Amino acid sequence: MSSYPLVDPQMVQMLKQIGAFGEIIEVLTASAKQRLSAIQQGLAAHDRKQIKFEAHGFKSASLQSGALRLGKLCHALEESAESATWPKIEDQLSMIEAAWTLTSDALCKFRD
Repeated sequence: MSSYPLVDPQMVQMLKQIGAFGEIIEVLTASAKQRLSAIQQGLAAHDRKQIKFEAHGFKSASLQSGALRLGKLCHALEESAESATWPKIEDQLSMIEAAWTLTSDALCKFRD
């Protein structure tokens, strides 16, 4: 997954041109905290449906904001949530959390 760029600069540019970049990033930031927490709760409860649902929502928000790598990682979790082992899901969540940290920093740089 690291072969995907953190942020799609063309998407960021388009969002800036239409005046939506700041709002989209605020929504993504609020959503990320909520979605990560919900995925963690789903993992703790072994609730595959919750994990899949939250990963799908996080994927959508990520891709709409240009957070390409994060979106791809969320897609992978969404796809594997129904059948992957719990340690595999935990590893995927760790990768998503790390990608979110990097993506958040990268998106902040585009704000300036």
